Amino acid sequence: SIARLSEEAQTLTGAGSLTTTNALDTTVYHLLTHPECMSRLRDELQVIIADLFVLPPVAALEKLLYLSAVVYEGLRLSKGVAHRLARVSPDVSYRFGDVAIPRGIAVSMSLMDILEDPSIFPDTHAFIPSRWLPLDGSEANRLRRKLVIFGGGTRMCVGLNLAWAELYLSIAAVVLRFGDRLALDEVVYERDIKITVDGFNPLPSRESKGLRVVIVAQVEE
Repeated sequence: SIARLSEEAQTLTGAGSLTTTNALDTTVYHLLTHPECMSRLRDELQVIIADLFVLPPVAALEKLLYLSAVVYEGLRLSKGVAHRLARVSPDVSYRFGDVAIPRGIAVSMSLMDILEDPSIFPDTHAFIPSRWLPLDGSEANRLRRKLVIFGGGTRMCVGLNLAWAELYLSIAAVVLRFGDRLALDEVVYERDIKITVDGFNPLPSRESKGLRVVIVAQVEE
């Protein structure tokens, strides 16, 4: 039916495209405003990638420690979706701490409440990939449990594996091929990057023109 096709299109656009785009925008912006992070990431990528136009499989990229830390931190700052995701227990009542919640009552919260909690992520608005290192450390494991970008439980995002692959491949390709030649073009954080609008997806100011970058011409030696 037309209604079903419309719902599918909205899902693909809202959850399958805009969320990943927002995560990539956020990550690239912070890499360009933190040149030491960009340089460290490029150095790591150049060790295993000899041909700029032949990327290794996603499984190989996922083993890169600093790239993984950058992906985690970019996801955290991009917030996934800003809208409250409601859940309802249709058949039985349940408890949350000392609060009794009757069946049929919708309960919701924004993922941003967790991702911006300074008791979980100190310096919560700062881009600090190193907070995730070492990746196998107890602190990184604790933070990963709080990285609720894709939701959780039986209603977790069905496209999360595709999203992870897109982020690893896209960030690796952009940073390796253009990282030393990209420059921000009149981007203002408060207007163009900072989340101020809940459009289901987290959005910047309505005056924003989006993340704009220029590619500096490569000088032939």
